[in-house]
Amino acid sequence: DDTTKDASGVYLHSCTIKPLSMIHFSFFLNYILFSLSFIPILRKYFLSSFLSHSGSEEPGIPAALIKTNTELHYVNYDEIGQSTSDETMTVSKVEKVDGKLQAAYYDKIVTTKAKNNTSYTLFNWSYDGANTVCTEDLMYGPYVDSDSDPAKYNEAARLGLLEKLKFKGDNSFTIKDGAKGGESIPDRSYQVVRNMLKNEVNVSGAAYMGNETISTTAGKFDCVKISYLQRTKIVLKTTTLRVTEWYAKGVGLVKSEAYDTKGNLDSKTLLVKIVKK
Repeated sequence: DDTTKDASGVYLHSCTIKPLSMIHFSFFLNYILFSLSFIPILRKYFLSSFLSHSGSEEPGIPAALIKTNTELHYVNYDEIGQSTSDETMTVSKVEKVDGKLQAAYYDKIVTTKAKNNTSYTLFNWSYDGANTVCTEDLMYGPYVDSDSDPAKYNEAARLGLLEKLKFKGDNSFTIKDGAKGGESIPDRSYQVVRNMLKNEVNVSGAAYMGNETISTTAGKFDCVKISYLQRTKIVLKTTTLRVTEWYAKGVGLVKSEAYDTKGNLDSKTLLVKIVKK
């Protein structure tokens, strides 16, 4: 059953701090300007325990739903409920390093009704038995966009782009096991140059909001609910969104919603299918 969840208590997948964005980490992603892709970044921030490449369980690590080559399929919607893009996260490079379980999530986003409508990003996950950490590799997308071979992407290429795009700050996100409703999550911020424009992203006021059961076409999930405030500044324009996300154990992001300061829906993301290969 593709919707079966593990009982490890650790969160998987995808980092919208969804752009968030989630979400959302989230990215991953769904927006023309980079900063708005941060909503899909945090939503991809909650990785769980993983199985090894061979499919056997790692010593001391609980089995989980997600393993190498698993695909998580999402649909992103605008404020009136129309689909804006389809997103596929593919799990790769699951391995144990220095006592931590690590994995890479390659994210492909196909935007609806747009030219040059495919974009990419990469999320790197680790789990130490108590905390899940996700960092979106913001250099992977620009590397692929430059028509470079994705298979040749390495640390040297990443460091070169970090300097070129003037990245500063911290775009990692951590979620701990056993968090209680009302418990806060540390603020974070970063800046990077994208499309020749300086993007500044700040996530604050993040907190765990308890638990809820969420149903989608991918199944029925018992989720932990989180909420945070995301401010994105591009040159002189600042956009502020209140993002709420739901994560299921052994799966990751199930649902994400972003609202503007007037309480109007800005965007929404839903997990629609899980494919194990």
